[in-house]
Parts: sequence; structure tokens; C-alpha cells
Amino acid sequence: EPVGRLRSRSALVASRRVGLRPAGRRAGELPETETIGQPGAPGAARDAEQTRARRPGSFALNAAIATAGLGLLVVAFLAYLFGFTSIEAFRSQRTLEQQLGGAAGLAALNGRTPAAGQPVAIVAIPALGVRQVVVEGTTSGDLEVGPGLLIGSAPPGTAGNVVIAGRRTTYGAPFSRLPSLTPGAVVEVTGALGRFDYTVT
Repeated sequence: EPVGRLRSRSALVASRRVGLRPAGRRAGELPETETIGQPGAPGAARDAEQTRARRPGSFALNAAIATAGLGLLVVAFLAYLFGFTSIEAFRSQRTLEQQLGGAAGLAALNGRTPAAGQPVAIVAIPALGVRQVVVEGTTSGDLEVGPGLLIGSAPPGTAGNVVIAGRRTTYGAPFSRLPSLTPGAVVEVTGALGRFDYTVT
């Protein structure tokens, strides 16, 4: 037995010196558990290269999705500004017409100051095909329903400047073509005191 043990130990030492490897593994190849995720191992460099190769593609995809989403928001916002707001303004004008009740409603305003946002006149520009109910006030909210008479300016038909403001874009854009008026064009304003014609000079 002592001789057998000595031979076994000698064989073990010899196998370590020679560098014997398990069956099925090539020379210089490390165990699989040592090549996954360990720095310096042959598999780690390959994994890092694959990760770097995937990153640009995923970044480009995320950027494309974000750009498409932003583009849809912009299109929706523009559609609302130039489409839906015009529909809102058209409905508001119909409601104001009903509240006004025609010339009789305007005549009833004589001698009293209407509340802000209430109809006070009708402005018509035959050359542009424009006919709009004018409300009291020129705030952003007032001009969403139609042209507005500047508070403090002269009522139509009286001495002084009659100042009527209106939108050139969005909410129906009633005054969008105002710069195209030529000298001699007539602007008709009907208020509590009757109808008055203003000529472009």
C-alpha cells in the first residue's frame, strides 16, 4: 500500500506538470464559467462589442419614436388652431346673432353700456364678404367669438375714433384679408344709433 500511494501521488504531480486537460477541452481553453462576464476573458470582449453594436440601433429607434410623437402633437395642435377654432368661432357668431335679435336688439343698447363679451354692433365689409357680430371688449377671450369694440372708444356713429379689433389668424380669422382693401372700399357698421358707412382712404 505505501508503494501504491506513492505512485498515485507521483502520477498526480506529473499530470499537473504536463498540463493534462479534461477530455473534450482544447488546449488554452478555459472553463465556460470563467468566460462569461469576467473582464479579460475572451467572451467578455465579444459581449462588449455586441452591446455597443446594439446601442446605436436602440437609440435611433427611440429617437424616431420620440420625433414621430412630437410631430403628431404639432400636427394636432395646428389642426386645432386652424380648423377647430374656426368651427368654434362660427358657432359663437350664430349664438351672438340670436342674442342680438337684429336691429331691434342693437337699438335697445342705446344709452347703456353692455357687459364685456356682449354683442354691440355688426360690421360688414362687402368687398371681402365679411359680416361679423362685434362684441364689447378686445381681450383674447372676447376676440375668440368675433371682432371686439375697444372699451373706451367711441360707439359707432358718434364723434371720435371707433376702434374695432379682430383676429387675422385662427378663430375664423375675420380680418385676415383686411390689408387687401383698396381706397374707396366701404366698411359698414350697424350699432345702437343705426348704420354708418366708413370709407377706406
